[in-house]
This record gives sequence, C-alpha cells and structure tokens, in this order.
Amino acid sequence: MRVNIKNMVCPVYLYFVKKELARLGISYKTLLKDEIEMSENVSEAKLNQLNIALLPFGFEIQYDERSIIVLKIKAAINNYLSSSEVYMKMDLRRYISQKFNNPYFNLDSIFLEETGITIEKFLTSKKIEHAIKLLIHYNLTITEIFYQLNFENEEELISQFKSFTGLTPNLYKLVNYDKQNVKATALV
Repeated sequence: MRVNIKNMVCPVYLYFVKKELARLGISYKTLLKDEIEMSENVSEAKLNQLNIALLPFGFEIQYDERSIIVLKIKAAINNYLSSSEVYMKMDLRRYISQKFNNPYFNLDSIFLEETGITIEKFLTSKKIEHAIKLLIHYNLTITEIFYQLNFENEEELISQFKSFTGLTPNLYKLVNYDKQNVKATALV
C-alpha cells in the first residue's frame, strides 16, 4: 500500500514522519520525500490517526487514488516547467497523456473535480508565479519573460498576469518596488 504526503517540501521533515509512524506502530518498506510504501495494508482508521498527527507539521496524507493522481500531475507539471527541453518541444496535453498513459481529457476531469481548476489553469498559475519571480527578483522585461515562459505573445502574458494578480506586470513591479523601498526606509 502506498500513500502520498501532501506539502512535504523538504526531506528533513522525514524525521517527524518516521517518529509518528513508529508511535502509531505502522511499519513501512520505504519512506521518500512525498511517499510512504507500507509493509502491509493499513486500516483507514490508522491512516486517519497518522493524518491527524502530521497536520500540525503542515502535511496531509493522500491515499485515495484520485488524490494521488492529482499530486502526480502537479509533480509532472513542475517537471515539465523545469525542463526547458521538454517544455519547448512538447505541448502540455501530449506530455501529460504520455506521462500517465491515459487520455488527457480523463486526467483533466479528475484534476478539475479534485482541485476545482483545470490542468491548464494550474499550469498558468505556476507560470505566473514564475513570471513574478523573474519580474521582481531578476528584473526581466515582459518580452524576456514571455519568451522564457513560452507564452504565445506579450499580450497573453499581460492578460494572464492581470487575471491572476489583478495588476499588469509593470504596475505589479512598481507596487512591489515601492513596498521594498518602504521596508528599507523603515529599517534605517
């Protein structure tokens, strides 16, 4: 039996997971950053106890098939975005379909039912998060960002950015620049 651990971002936290598994008497074969392979089937009651024990650390146990699919799709999208070679050569629908050996429509339906947004919308939100970093921390232009993040054109980037943040990229940058100056002035 495998379960996934949602929000586990750092392997250092495995210590806390191991401690709770031992406390609850749950044996496991492998414990990875985001997955536990149990030695045997564990009752739903035990899994709920584990889930409650891990919530204070910000973790959540995902053990139903649909939740696990969503977590794996999110991980695949992060890999897709971080691999410029794949990202520039293959569209998302084909990438996801091939990765899961399942029609995109089926996977998108599951994702939408579980998260309330489509896979495309999730991808766009990740791209906008990245655009914000590039805009604020690396001071890239709109043209450089749209090219790097593979948007169709600058207008699409600006439109998507505004729909997610409520501001155009230039206004967002200006507002955040002013916030940074206020913080720096307050420290002096």
